[in-house]
Amino acid sequence: MDKQESYVATSRTREQTYLYATPEIESERNEYAPGGPQRDPIAHIGEAVERNRAQTAAHDEALRAELAKLPTVELAARRDELGTPARFEARHQEEYADQRRYVAQRRREVKEATSHREAVEALGWRERRQKLPYAIESEELLHERLAEVKEELAQMKPPSTEVRREAEIATQLLDARSAQALTAARIEPPAYIVKELGPRPADPVKARAWDRGVQGVERYRLEHGVKDKGSAFGHEPQDAGARAAQKAAQRRLAETQRRLGLEQQRVKTREQARGIERSLGIGR
Repeated sequence: MDKQESYVATSRTREQTYLYATPEIESERNEYAPGGPQRDPIAHIGEAVERNRAQTAAHDEALRAELAKLPTVELAARRDELGTPARFEARHQEEYADQRRYVAQRRREVKEATSHREAVEALGWRERRQKLPYAIESEELLHERLAEVKEELAQMKPPSTEVRREAEIATQLLDARSAQALTAARIEPPAYIVKELGPRPADPVKARAWDRGVQGVERYRLEHGVKDKGSAFGHEPQDAGARAAQKAAQRRLAETQRRLGLEQQRVKTREQARGIERSLGIGR
């Protein structure tokens, strides 16, 4: 629920209104961790009616609906494709804003020069004869500079936010899908999650680290179409960019394992396995 939904729901009854508060699905929730602090249901209602999710522009909603139809792999590819154009768009917006500041600055300078010239004209004839030519020359020069920066601004295309909005909506949809995958993994962790991170810890701090690790794995799997149920990241990709993305995901997973204290345990397990192989004469 949010402010808008709450208002509609609570203002449509004729006699009595009952509010029922239930736990919310959030990326950092701890309801699967026994012994965690229980949040007051009234606080849930209070947070809901404070959330303002006013309707966005119609074209954004239409774009969201179109992007939502894409499979996750295609949606991730579209987001990556928009990365460079979005950066150019942001840079152009900064340049346009800088040019507008230059125009405003030149206008202030012209205004000050005009005031100075008018003040000189009010002086006695000797001072006026000495100072007025310089004042007029300065004012004319500043008028020319103002005309130049105004012309440069007129030649610049007004900035747009369309590419960045599409990239942002694509990112939001990907976030929502990875959050759904995290929710499913909390309820019944897949074998590849248990293999890498173990079951979800009861300790709230470690549980949050586990959640982040799971979400990172699931985000990678969704965006790269990994279906391998025995391996978190599947086989090594052929494409150099995809390999780099896999390496980055593996580093994030290793950091999560370190936070969960699993790194030393895995090293010990590997050493034990090597010892067993040596005792059996494997690898000689």
